[in-house]
Amino acid sequence: MQKEIELKQKNFDQLKNILNEIKIEQAKIETHQETLKEEVKQELGVSAENLKKIPLNEPLEILEQEIIKFKHELEIIGGIDPEIKKEYPQCQKRYEFLSKEIDDLTKSLASLVKITKELDQKIKEKFNQSLYQISEKFNQYFRIFFGGGMAKLVLKKNATLPSNENTSNNEIKIEEKEKENFLEIEIFAQPPKKRLKNIESLSGGESALTSLALISAIIAINKPPFVILDEVDAALDGANSFNFAKMLKDLAKETQFIVITHNPSVIETAQYLYGTTIDQQNTSKLISLKLE
Repeated sequence: MQKEIELKQKNFDQLKNILNEIKIEQAKIETHQETLKEEVKQELGVSAENLKKIPLNEPLEILEQEIIKFKHELEIIGGIDPEIKKEYPQCQKRYEFLSKEIDDLTKSLASLVKITKELDQKIKEKFNQSLYQISEKFNQYFRIFFGGGMAKLVLKKNATLPSNENTSNNEIKIEEKEKENFLEIEIFAQPPKKRLKNIESLSGGESALTSLALISAIIAINKPPFVILDEVDAALDGANSFNFAKMLKDLAKETQFIVITHNPSVIETAQYLYGTTIDQQNTSKLISLKLE
């Protein structure tokens, strides 16, 4: 019985030693746990209990590897400079300011894009309207010069110009050109008893009359404050000179004309005449005359 008691006492002592070792290890773990909780609170600003409630997007093993990696990089950097903590609020404030500025610029850009599109549409509508009016007036003056026939402007572009039931055979045609992104306007003229031609196919006299008709149409629609014409009537005969002088007189109601000419019909329509002559001493002399 004595031997049995000694054996049991020995086993008890061994279990007691093991229990003491477990308690010591438990104390170490608890101490390490408290240290980790304190580090978590200092690093993340939340308690370990609240940290457990945050769901993990990745497995714990991967997060542990990333933590080890970041700690290694932090050691290479050499820790955090205290001055950085002081600069951070300023940088954060600057970042928020620039972010707001970027948002404002983005909104402004979107607004400008919208305004640009609206302006482009208005410009397109105004251009189409003006082109249509000039083409109509061009045909009118062309018929006056040639005593008939027709003339028109053809716009080559994907666009739709205003239509008019009274345009008859002078309706503007649109030809699509998918590969072109610019405006191209062609001038077509059809003198009486001739086929419709591009202006490049007309004779010299016909081209001159057609050009005068187009210039007169542009002036009639846009009405500039003044126009200078330098012997544009040199190739005109008597009848066409009279028609041209008549058009000038009509256009002069809205626009002031300075015309260099030797044509008597045009001279008769002027209000003021300026000329140069040579006196007996072969000296050039400027003379002027006001016509009543």
